Amino acid sequence: MRRSIATLAGLAVLGTGLAAGTSAAADPAHIPGGPCIQDDQNVSLASVAGYDDVVQALDRIESASQGLVTVESAGTSGEGRELLYATVGDGPTTFWLQARIHGNELHSTEAAIQILDHLASGDPTARLIRENLTVVVIPMYNPDGAEANIRQSTTPTRIDLNRDWENFAQPESVAFWKLWRDTAPELALDLHHMGQA
Repeated sequence: MRRSIATLAGLAVLGTGLAAGTSAAADPAHIPGGPCIQDDQNVSLASVAGYDDVVQALDRIESASQGLVTVESAGTSGEGRELLYATVGDGPTTFWLQARIHGNELHSTEAAIQILDHLASGDPTARLIRENLTVVVIPMYNPDGAEANIRQSTTPTRIDLNRDWENFAQPESVAFWKLWRDTAPELALDLHHMGQA
C-alpha cells in the first residue's frame, strides 16, 4: 500500500514536471501568492489546457478506459460550468487529487490529466494503484478563474477558493465540500505551482 501511495505521489511530481517543461536556472521574479504571469510578460496561453480541453480529455479517457474511469459533475461553478471530476480504482483507501484551485496556476491541470490517463492504462503499476486506491481526480477545481487566468473566482469579490473553507461563499467550495464529505478521502494532494507559465 505504501508503495502505491509513493508511486501516485511520484506520478504527481512527474506529471507536474512534464507539464511545466524546462525552466530557467534562476528562479523567475514573481509575486508571492500570484499571479504567476506578470503584466509585463508576453506569454502565449494557446497551449495551456482550458475548460473545453479538460472536458474533451475527460471524455476521451473515460471512453478509452473500458469502464475503469467514470466522470461526473459535483455541481456548477459561479458562471455555470460543470465542476467535473473523475474516479478511477476501487481500492479501500480513497485518494483525493485536485488541481487548479487557483485559476492562474496553469500546469497543475495538465499534470492531473496525465496522472488520470496513466491510472486508466494497462500498466502494472497503474493496476496496483487501482486495486489499492479509489482515486478522485479534479483536474480544474476553479474553471471560471482558469478561463479568466486569474487566481480567484470571477465574482465581483474575487474570492480565493483556497481560502473559502469556512465561509463557503462560492458554489465551487460548497460542491467540492459535499463531494469530499461523500467520498471521505483518507489521503489528498492539492497541485499548485509558482513562477512563469
